[in-house]
Amino acid sequence: MLNPIRIFRGSFGGQTLYVNEDFVNPNVERALKKKEEGEKYIRRKGAQRKRKKRDEEIVVPTDPLDDVFR
Repeated sequence: MLNPIRIFRGSFGGQTLYVNEDFVNPNVERALKKKEEGEKYIRRKGAQRKRKKRDEEIVVPTDPLDDVFR
């Protein structure tokens, strides 16, 4: 499928007759995708840190009757 970005009056230059406003450069698309994947990584690592901190804060009291049946 041909997706014209810009149409000029001359062969390779001149007055611009048409500009596709919806066109997004593939490099920009790749950069946005990489940034989004990086943000997912940061969120995942933050959740891991929170979970580790929460697990460390949980203190189970020792049961005085724990060694009765041993």
